[in-house]
Amino acid sequence: MTNTYAFPNGDEIPIEHYKYIVKFTRNQLANNLEQEARNAMISDEYNFNDTAVRAKTFYLAAQIIRGKND
Repeated sequence: MTNTYAFPNGDEIPIEHYKYIVKFTRNQLANNLEQEARNAMISDEYNFNDTAVRAKTFYLAAQIIRGKND
């Protein structure tokens, strides 16, 4: 068993770096989704029910990406 991650093109990096990259990317994506949830809440583009559904969807997607279950 190796301690490296091999990309499809043949490049390899230490598994610790790969895990850090995945964690960082997931966190950034989740933060962006939470920002979109906040934007949906302050938007006056849709009615109240649509706004709530959009915000909740963004929030739940962020939680899923982080690996947290409510």
